[in-house]
Amino acid sequence: MWGFRFPRDYTEFIARYGQGEIDRSLAVFAPDELLPPDAPTPGMHGMTEEARRLFEEDGEPTEEVRSAEQIIAWGGSCTADTLGWLTAGDDPDAWPVLVLGRNGGAPLLFDMGMVEFLHGVVSGGISPSPHRRRRHAGRATAPLRPLAGRVAADWALRPRPA
Repeated sequence: MWGFRFPRDYTEFIARYGQGEIDRSLAVFAPDELLPPDAPTPGMHGMTEEARRLFEEDGEPTEEVRSAEQIIAWGGSCTADTLGWLTAGDDPDAWPVLVLGRNGGAPLLFDMGMVEFLHGVVSGGISPSPHRRRRHAGRATAPLRPLAGRVAADWALRPRPA
């Protein structure tokens, strides 16, 4: 369906945990082909189509993000922002994380993989606010908004593979 491989950190995360939520604040989507037909939430394909539509209608192209076709959604936030990748280059492991605000505008880019991004948001080292218009390498330089709480029960109770 996709025609390329996904970044390794994402495929390892999905293999271990599957699709789900973190602290009711962040969601991670699995590729639709891995979901059961009666899955309660949409998968990556539908969310990617929605993110691309939003970018085409309300997004602000930048030097780095010129086209909606460059965006693949892998997650979302409780504030309806889209989390994804900017599919720039041939190496998926080098794709930066992209945050597209629910109201459009210019996407925010983070020079890191999905797992590092999620860890940074949950630990308070990264603020994924789409209102910050600069590209982040590693830790954020803006004020931080750590998430309090725990991993959602869906993932917290799931046994780890041997």
